[in-house]
Amino acid sequence: MKRIITIGREFGAGGGELGRRLARELDIAYYDRDIILKTAKASAHLTPEQVRRWDERVPHEFGFTQSLFNFYNRPLSEELWDAQVRAIREIADRESCVIVGRNADYILREFDHCLRVLYLDRNWRLLHMRKLMPDTPLTS
Repeated sequence: MKRIITIGREFGAGGGELGRRLARELDIAYYDRDIILKTAKASAHLTPEQVRRWDERVPHEFGFTQSLFNFYNRPLSEELWDAQVRAIREIADRESCVIVGRNADYILREFDHCLRVLYLDRNWRLLHMRKLMPDTPLTS
């Protein structure tokens, strides 16, 4: 039986480190930002550069009232989401794996053989980021 573990986390939570260690211990595949490239390949209309540019952020120069359309008049964010969903489901259908972030917990919500982990402790994140970036002031 396949084992699929999704780790939802926030910045600085160490979810990537936890996911890599878990995948190594279980001897299964590990995915995080690599899914971005798979996403681009899953869509005939997106290049890897477009995916990297729009991944998990909206540029400050665009407001909510302005849409980002490609040549098919479909919002790029919607096309990116659809491509990411296809890529994550393809991976989960194919193999046992650990997937960090990318809304994989939501995307794979109907998978029975999926363990969902939410990793959010705020104080731990602040301490962890202080260790990783000792010269950067962090506010709480």
